[in-house]
Amino acid sequence: MPLLIAGLDGATWQVLRPLLDAGKLPTLARLRAQGTHGTLTSVWPPISAAAWVSMLTGTNPGQHGVFDFRNLDLSRYSGHDEQLAGAASYQLPTLFDLIDGGVIAYQVPLTYPAWPVRGVMVAGYPTPDRRRAYTQPPAWSARLGPLDTHTADQISRARPSRQAAIYRHSMATMTNNLLRLSQEVDWDLLMFVNGATDGAQHRFFKFAQPGFPGVSAAARQRYAPLLADVMIAADAELGRLLAHLPPDLNVMVISDHGGAPRPQRAFHLNAWLAAHGWLRAKTSATAPPLSQAAVEWAKQRLPVVDWVKQSLPTRLKERLSRMREGIDQIDWPRTQAYRVKLSHPIEGVHLNLQGRQPHGCVPLSAYSSLREEILATLRRQPTVVTALPREAVYHGPHLNRAPDILVRLQPDVDGGAGLHEMMTEIPPSWLRGISGYHDLNGILVAAGPAFAQGEIQEARLIDIAPTALHALGQPVPRHMDGRVLPLFAQPRPVRYAEVSPKQEKGKELLSEAEERGIMDALRNLGYIE
Repeated sequence: MPLLIAGLDGATWQVLRPLLDAGKLPTLARLRAQGTHGTLTSVWPPISAAAWVSMLTGTNPGQHGVFDFRNLDLSRYSGHDEQLAGAASYQLPTLFDLIDGGVIAYQVPLTYPAWPVRGVMVAGYPTPDRRRAYTQPPAWSARLGPLDTHTADQISRARPSRQAAIYRHSMATMTNNLLRLSQEVDWDLLMFVNGATDGAQHRFFKFAQPGFPGVSAAARQRYAPLLADVMIAADAELGRLLAHLPPDLNVMVISDHGGAPRPQRAFHLNAWLAAHGWLRAKTSATAPPLSQAAVEWAKQRLPVVDWVKQSLPTRLKERLSRMREGIDQIDWPRTQAYRVKLSHPIEGVHLNLQGRQPHGCVPLSAYSSLREEILATLRRQPTVVTALPREAVYHGPHLNRAPDILVRLQPDVDGGAGLHEMMTEIPPSWLRGISGYHDLNGILVAAGPAFAQGEIQEARLIDIAPTALHALGQPVPRHMDGRVLPLFAQPRPVRYAEVSPKQEKGKELLSEAEERGIMDALRNLGYIE
């Protein structure tokens, strides 16, 4: 039986449950009643780049190597290089490569450049131009036409009500294209990812959350329904698609991570490390350097984002990012450990190791004892849920690209780059642009002839690929970290197969123009600086 995987990027029961209770999501309500549902735990960090690749490959980031939208390079004190992650960044076989039948893969993140599959792939975010369909086979690009008539910059400049209309338009366009593809392409697996659900949470949580700072009563009253409206439209579009697909279809509705209101306080790991003597700042001042504060203020308050992206040379943009992160204010030869920026609620700490970092001062013989000391101290910090060595979170050939320590912050605390104050309030004006953040708790619904009814506990995002393969009657590669979830009405033994964990798919490196277009889109959403 065919399988549909409907990805609702960032969807969370926190937002969906009240709408379900009010009867406003009839499609999702029907699927939940007919099948199994539960929470789907994302990966560390819960950012779409790492999460969707983990879902597609059934592996942790230590196996596939994608931790963020930019590649981690921990020999640099910024923590990242300037090369963007994309389809060329991981060579593990994906769900699309492993099934014997036909595939339609539509706008799944980190599939640009698209590669050949047994069917059609429409590359997903980020792409150089969101309005264009980048496809394999290439002829489908012209046949589908523009995917979306608005760029991320245009969405950012629009009023909230117009932003919601843009999201609804993009979802309708997606459904129309999926209906056409499903009728013209033989398929056993159809997967799409709806990014509007994530975008709406990033922009509209401030209106839906009572008392969110920096939002006037008039704005809250006017725009409070917008987040719900986008979720209701997403449900309606899923229903419209299902109405035209085979009746014996198996359906999995998933999200790569959850969503929550943006925290209003920031915990500054570098300041914490400095307070414990593991980091040294170049200045003894009690306030952040003027340059760092000024760049942060300008980024949040001034309407210069488009001008900066279009006008400044790459080297100057990198310099501004270094200023904002305070990198040039750290006395590196006397610093033993420092923060690596990841994605909320996950932060990283890296040791300044001799021979690894440019000014490493920690001898390899002291690595284990120093890391254990920092871990033990972090675990006593109230703003920290847990701190773990990287090998407790990841395994695989890319383990050494991860920070030495992974820190999970409390949900109401953001990470910050300050060097002098350990805890600060986030100014309300800074919260207006991106008011929703990610969290680790996504959603899972599985309905159809193959699936049982009930609830499931402890489902993980990396379990989706092996579960989907099993549902399609395919063997599960032994290298996958995920397991086949107990969702099935008639359980049967899982077949396993030895599959090469490295598979060239004919992917290409991005051109300079393509990288520039993708980088601009990621900056606009706040994923990179």
